[in-house]
Amino acid sequence: MKFYHGSRNPNLKELNLEHYSGKIYLTDKYELAFMYAASPLRFWNFDREIDMVTFREIAKNGFKTQFQGKKAYIYTCEIEEFEKDEKNISGHNYKVYKPVKLQGSPEIIDDCYEKLISLEKQGRVCLERWEDKTDDEQKECQRKIIEAFSPFMEKDRIEHPEEYKLIISLLPELEIKEEKT
Repeated sequence: MKFYHGSRNPNLKELNLEHYSGKIYLTDKYELAFMYAASPLRFWNFDREIDMVTFREIAKNGFKTQFQGKKAYIYTCEIEEFEKDEKNISGHNYKVYKPVKLQGSPEIIDDCYEKLISLEKQGRVCLERWEDKTDDEQKECQRKIIEAFSPFMEKDRIEHPEEYKLIISLLPELEIKEEKT
């Protein structure tokens, strides 16, 4: 069966278990591989009824901020022994418990924002744009994001600096203020 793996690493030849903590996750859906490779932030949903990824914009110009200028790589592989990940909401994720050799060169995505818009035009993803939300929906969206991310921001600033910078660029009110002594 054909699977996809998205990454920001341009030089993968094989996926090994050590890097993936005993199991490797793959998907049979290109759009999910793109989502995992394109951005460290996972503001998305998978609608099983329409079998499609929906990306959510969490601030004005959020898609551009999150995706523009970012490179990603989509790898493919053929696997015979795999296990469906029943816990995954999409129904398109699978687990493999041995190293996976990737086939050929990856698809190079030079600008993830352009690719995202292209996937939308092709009807392969749905984009929930900020400007299409009412003022109340915008406020509620940001309230939920702030509520979810605030407890982790100090830790993330050190452990996940790229994600931290991206969240702060989208929602500057989350920024952790330095303690003055």
